[in-house]
Amino acid sequence: AIGYPNAIWTHGGEFIVGDCLGYRLLSVDIATNEITVVTPIPKGVVDGLRVDEQGNYLLSHFEGQVYRISRTGETELLIDASADLGNTCDFEYVADRNLLVIPTLTGDRVAAYEFK
Repeated sequence: AIGYPNAIWTHGGEFIVGDCLGYRLLSVDIATNEITVVTPIPKGVVDGLRVDEQGNYLLSHFEGQVYRISRTGETELLIDASADLGNTCDFEYVADRNLLVIPTLTGDRVAAYEFK
């Protein structure tokens, strides 16, 4: 049912899963194993996934982009680091500092982005 999962995050009794083959964000109920499509996502290889304090999904593509996706499916490009970093791997979101920390797979670099 999940073509190519490459990002997983637990949140409120569910696994949130990025499906790289179907280009969609999925929710898997931990108690029932029921899979629900949350929303389609931009094409790319999903690598990182978190949920912010408002319940929005933060999703990174290996190709260098980071998106914020609302619970209703509205997608906003937050960062396009493809020119600076080349790629973005699994990241960390530090909510109390509004900070996104992104390592790269190549280039031996880590970048930090602060949101206002």
